[in-house]
Amino acid sequence: MNCKVMCDAIVIIIVLTVFSETPAMSFDKANQRESFLGIDETFFQDGELTFGGDQHLNKLNIEGIIEEKNLGLYQNLKEKTISFHFDHSKCKSYKMNMGHAYVSIDGLEPFGLPGNPMIPMEKYLLELPKNAKIIEIGVVDGNYNEIKNELHIIPNPQPIFWSNFKTSNENKINRLIPNMDVYSSDCLFPGTTLSYNVGEDNKLTKVFIKFYPIQYMPRSGKTFLLSDGLIKLYYEVKEKYPDLSVSECSNNINIIIAPPSLYDPALQLKELHDGEGTLTDIVNTTWIYRKYE
Repeated sequence: MNCKVMCDAIVIIIVLTVFSETPAMSFDKANQRESFLGIDETFFQDGELTFGGDQHLNKLNIEGIIEEKNLGLYQNLKEKTISFHFDHSKCKSYKMNMGHAYVSIDGLEPFGLPGNPMIPMEKYLLELPKNAKIIEIGVVDGNYNEIKNELHIIPNPQPIFWSNFKTSNENKINRLIPNMDVYSSDCLFPGTTLSYNVGEDNKLTKVFIKFYPIQYMPRSGKTFLLSDGLIKLYYEVKEKYPDLSVSECSNNINIIIAPPSLYDPALQLKELHDGEGTLTDIVNTTWIYRKYE
């Protein structure tokens, strides 16, 4: 009897041991987070950051800082201005797994390629006239503060394929593979204040700006906040191309047919021919399409 009881006890201990070592996947419905993404139980605990005094941005060795232009010295130059400010009280450090941290700024979303440090990003949209040409864009004035805490910012996780999906602790670690070219360097990352893309619709040219308020030195763990300043976009509005018809060119010997995008080189060719005594004019392909479509 005693032997049977002892055997039963051993079986129960083994079962409990097996279940205690099995990784469990928990889901926090309030925050829509899943623990298997590599976030430990302290992720949602606020971490206070300590900031140094204000320093002018021109002391940071990063791209995207430009000199302000005097519009009076440039013909047809125009500008758009964005003012930014990130309050220290809105910045928190969240503990992640493997001793990493994420620096959060209220209202900003994480950004970065897999393996690169995960940093917050602000987005702006500027609308310009349809035929606007961007001359320069960057931060013209502002301040930064050093974050006194030594931080080890977490890398962005690697993409995960459904066929290889696992919930094990090993999978958490395998997804956090740092880009060693970045993490072994003490150059500031991302090393620029902003990047941008340009698109257009039928009416406007639209500039989509990504602004990076956190600058990070991976090897030393130093981190800086671009706390306030001005972003300026300088542009000029190109004149509409003349829309000459064939009848307007009929007295000229030479005719150059060119699309609007090649109007400038076509104009140079016209001036060359005119200088040699061959009267030349330009017909836009837009006029041809409109007349003969």
